[in-house]
Amino acid sequence: MQTQEKFSIFKFARELEKDLKNKPLHKVLDPSEFAVPNGLAEKIAETLKKEHFKTTQLRKIFSMIKLLGERNKKKVTNEGKAIIYELYVLMAYANGRENMGKKLLPDDFYELLKVLLKAVEKSEVHKDFKTLESFITAIVAYSKHLEKNRR
Repeated sequence: MQTQEKFSIFKFARELEKDLKNKPLHKVLDPSEFAVPNGLAEKIAETLKKEHFKTTQLRKIFSMIKLLGERNKKKVTNEGKAIIYELYVLMAYANGRENMGKKLLPDDFYELLKVLLKAVEKSEVHKDFKTLESFITAIVAYSKHLEKNRR
């Protein structure tokens, strides 16, 4: 029997960052890899649960990413991209705050989100914004699922 290597959000973020140097986000993140059971989104959600990451923090970020997708729905605009800068600030604040000795936004997830936001920041393709939104939606969904099943 083969043992599986422990999933690392940080390692995934570094690999993603390398891939994004040559390809746009929608070509790198495929729903068939992240949205399926035991896929990337569920692995990230499981890792975040182990770090006692609260779904409320994730939902704050999620709502702004949904807004980012909406504002860049038909055409990518500077006004729409301005939300990215608000997200950087929100994430930095959450990463700097602690509750009962735990960061509100764990370092490894913070790094992953920065990689994703940098990818859409330099993009002029709506599909990249939609991919980011779908990826975060999947993480939120699996986080909620895991939260409900652990009660």
